[in-house]
Amino acid sequence: MNPEYFAGFFDGEGCIHVSKQHQLLAVTTQKQRHVLDLASQKWGGRLYYVGANRNSWQWRLSGNEAQGFLMEILPYLIVKQDVAALAIQFQKLKRKGVKTTPEIVSLEEDFKQKISRLNRKD
Repeated sequence: MNPEYFAGFFDGEGCIHVSKQHQLLAVTTQKQRHVLDLASQKWGGRLYYVGANRNSWQWRLSGNEAQGFLMEILPYLIVKQDVAALAIQFQKLKRKGVKTTPEIVSLEEDFKQKISRLNRKD
């Protein structure tokens, strides 16, 4: 799976967001599982079957896995390049061993809101 191809795929089918618990997520949902299997083999993450009604598969990366994936495809993104760059900065705040202070939580929430606003422009 090459990053150039998947960046185009992710631009059209993917989503980047921050959960209520301030966890970075990169998600792609697709009816055809094969391409998601290839992505999972290259970048990690988990595959989920999304109910009988949608008959789809979802590939989900979180935290540092999502950051690594976004860093690799960032140069090739067009539609989601701004939100991916912001998401990478967000994840850099989440360093292991650093105590979460009210200031950090506030900064994370600011990033979450900015990412949400950028997603609405898509």
